[in-house]
Amino acid sequence: MAPPHATAGWQTFETTLDETIVRDYLAYLPDFAEFEALDRAFAHAARYLARLDALAVRVEPGSGLTDHATYRAALKQAHGRKAAFWSLVGDRF
Repeated sequence: MAPPHATAGWQTFETTLDETIVRDYLAYLPDFAEFEALDRAFAHAARYLARLDALAVRVEPGSGLTDHATYRAALKQAHGRKAAFWSLVGDRF
């Protein structure tokens, strides 16, 4: 089990999706426990992206925000090798 300050790190990761925080959290876990934690992380991120997918239809053209398809393409470009994550979210856009 991770120490209490590591657990607080997980809670912070859940709200920020900060990659550095999750890496620090994983460093405290015993061998092989990081695989379960990564599955959890890929799940909280997939849910977040699904929520963004749902909200994307509400963005007004000309709002100044990057359109969602462009955002997803950039995400895929930066993190395309994370097959476990992409298998959860699919290619809706």
